[in-house]
Amino acid sequence: MNVCSCSSSPWAAFEPSAPSSGEQSAAARTRVSAKTEVATALTVVTAEGDKVTLSASALSETEFSDYSLSYRRAGAVVAARAESMRQSRDVNVEVSVEGDLSERELADIGKLMRNLQKASRKIRAGDFDTAQKALLRAQNLDSIAAFDYSAHFLRAVSFEGRVVATNASPQAGGGNVAGA
Repeated sequence: MNVCSCSSSPWAAFEPSAPSSGEQSAAARTRVSAKTEVATALTVVTAEGDKVTLSASALSETEFSDYSLSYRRAGAVVAARAESMRQSRDVNVEVSVEGDLSERELADIGKLMRNLQKASRKIRAGDFDTAQKALLRAQNLDSIAAFDYSAHFLRAVSFEGRVVATNASPQAGGGNVAGA
């Protein structure tokens, strides 16, 4: 595996230089990246005064790159292609409990979390009526005096593509560059 260490651009190794007389070259690159972030925090106070804090965050990133290069000189063609893929995932969960939870409180906290998860999914899907119903059900749990919930969701996708072709005229000995 060859690694290019370039200060100007990681693509510099795939950029064709100005060709000599009768030479042709072309380079293409494509990069697609996707990122998803989710962060939630829930604080619950039970009717008995116990306090539970739950927080979770997740980050997932994927990047795919494709490079191709072709070079023609004196009738011979050289072609190369490379692909790379990188994935990363990070998940963090924190839980703290102040007090002594009963079986009923644990069950109601579980129901609350399922209702909040359903509401979050419905909000992301644009179904606000069903999300509101799930949130109302979350308020009708007898052993829970209060709760505070926040959720953050981000999804981003980017695409980059570039093609550079050079062609040198045998008569002039110079080159012209097409693409950018």
